[in-house]
Amino acid sequence: MDVARLAKARETANLVTSNIISSRVKADPNADLSDLLKQSSSTYPRLVDDLARAASKDSTSSNKKTDVSSSEDSQIISTDEPI
Repeated sequence: MDVARLAKARETANLVTSNIISSRVKADPNADLSDLLKQSSSTYPRLVDDLARAASKDSTSSNKKTDVSSSEDSQIISTDEPI
């Protein structure tokens, strides 16, 4: 897996996770976060993988769009018909 995509996926997962924890603490500063932290620690690796895969799919589809545009441009340029 691409290191940059993995780093971005971790950054996003960290932001989401910290926002969830912060919201819970703001709502109840005395809350027991044990269950939330257990759940977060068990779901975190999958969240990172899913985010990295989604970024990879987005990158692949945007590359395909670029390839199609380049192909179409070369077809337009190579026509012998007068403009």
